[in-house]
Formats: sequence, structure tokens, C-alpha cells
Amino acid sequence: MTAVLQAEKLSKQYHMGTVTVDALRGVDFHIEAGEFVAIMGPSGSGKSTLLHLLGGLDNPTSGDVLLDGRRYRGMSDDQLTLIRRRQIGFIFQFFNLLPTLTAAENVALPLVIDGKRPEPEHVSGLLALIGLGDRHDHKPHQLSGGQQQRVAIARALVTQPKIVLADEPTGNLDSQSGQAVLDLLRRACDDHDQTIIMVTHDHHAAATADRVVFLKDGSIVNTLDMNKTDGKTRTQTVAAVMADLEL
Repeated sequence: MTAVLQAEKLSKQYHMGTVTVDALRGVDFHIEAGEFVAIMGPSGSGKSTLLHLLGGLDNPTSGDVLLDGRRYRGMSDDQLTLIRRRQIGFIFQFFNLLPTLTAAENVALPLVIDGKRPEPEHVSGLLALIGLGDRHDHKPHQLSGGQQQRVAIARALVTQPKIVLADEPTGNLDSQSGQAVLDLLRRACDDHDQTIIMVTHDHHAAATADRVVFLKDGSIVNTLDMNKTDGKTRTQTVAAVMADLEL
């Protein structure tokens, strides 16, 4: 397999008055095409900061991100915008659906923003895929939280991005809705060879991934291959590593 996304000595500092906060400290790792990676760690460990840097939503203090071997550093704002529009899909904990648009219109929005005409069959097919084929004309307030998050996933997938970045996608959902979201992400990886990078605090959610990367104080402190569970369930394996690392 080929590395699709790489972090090279990635560091990020925030300045709060006279205080400097090191959100990330020289992070090095790579993600292979078609891989499902979960990122775990306590609050303030740098999980969301790392995700934002990988998606080109923020600039590192030092180090770099490479997408298919192309460095973000030195790219213009327009170049990064096109990457975010066409190659990366984003899913956030708070669904960020536009309340005045229908489910179908929310799904099609990234294409509209990119100046493309959405194919109704493509949008309808995605809604059917996420189990909302009969909610085509419903607005967000007419949908449950789990349904809204599934619409957000369809919106992230509509441009057929090679990479999907998900920040706590099950954080506001009940267990049944959360499982449906995890199943969708797993299928995007397995059936469409999309690369999934998911920040989560939940052991069960992380167990869906192929690999779990553990962050603490802005540094990677362990990496877990989920194919090696040593007789434990996948969820138990993740929980055991978290406990060993005191995360």
C-alpha cells in the first residue's frame, strides 16, 4: 500500500499572552491509501489540532503535511482550498447542516460551492446508501441527531474524496445511531477504498479502525495494529492500551 497522507515533524504552538502552549510536538506518521485510522488521547492531547493540520484547515508552526507526496507548505490559499473541496471530506461532531436546506440540498452543497451541477441520481443514491432515501426533502429540524450526522457523512462523501477526516463523529449520538455512523465509515473504507482518519474518545469507535494512534501532550506515545488483539476483543484491546498509557 502507498502512503496517501504524511506528517513530518509536525508541531503547533499557540500563544496566549505570555504563555506558549505546545499543542503538537514533532509528530511523525503516515497513513496508507484505503486505511481507517483512529486517533485517541485525552482532552488537550492535540487530536483535533492534528486533524485540522492534516486537512489544511490550519498551518503548523513547523514541519509539514504531504498529500500524495505534495507538500502543503508553499501552496497558495487557492491550492489548499481546491484540495479541501475535491480531495478531502470533513465530518464534525456538530453536524453543521444548513437549517434552510433539505437533506438533499445539504448533501449536494460541496458540489454547488465548487461550481458543479449535482447529479440528482448521485445525491439520491447517497441518501439511499445512508438509509435516508425517504428523507430527501426533510430539513435538519425534521431529522434526528443520528439522521443529521448521516446526512453530514453523505455530504462529506459526495465529492468522492480520497480522504475523509472525522472529528468525534459519534460524540453526540446514542449507541445505535453511533454504530450506524461507524458502519458507514467502515463501508466507505472497505467498499470504496477511501482513507478514513477519525478522532474519537470512545474505545468502541476506535475499535472499528485498522490502526489506532495514541496522543499524549502533543506527541504520539503508541500505535496499535487492530489486527493483533492477543485474544481480547478489539474494544478491550483499545481500553487496555489506554489504561497502560494512563490516558
